Amino acid sequence: MPPRDGPLWPYFHKSKDKPNGSHHRATHWCCIDAKRPQNEPIDVDASADVTLIKNTEWFEEALADALEAKDDVNGKKKAMASHLRTCPHATAPEKAKAAEVALTQTEQKAAAQTKAELLAAEHSDEEPDAGALDSE
Repeated sequence: MPPRDGPLWPYFHKSKDKPNGSHHRATHWCCIDAKRPQNEPIDVDASADVTLIKNTEWFEEALADALEAKDDVNGKKKAMASHLRTCPHATAPEKAKAAEVALTQTEQKAAAQTKAELLAAEHSDEEPDAGALDSE
């Protein structure tokens, strides 16, 4: 049984091909929608659920344009999160989800430092006070 899709896949169109042999090509739904032809009406349902644009006539051409413009990423969690963090079309909830599931290197370092500081503080609280032992 194949693994389940990760938490960022709802924001991406999953290609059938796997360019690296392991991961599907991921194209951000909002990037595809941004390539909608100017004269195309906006589907009210699709504005609430952007994945519905796959049912429009212009979708395949817009997807091809997005792929040609290299708007797709490897379907790995870090690559998809990185795209969402920097994409001008990404929504605030998408950016928040990206930050939640894949920390940047700076955030990883800060988290590691905080953890080290907490462990050091915890360790110093456990050591008996030398003066307290003398008074007993």
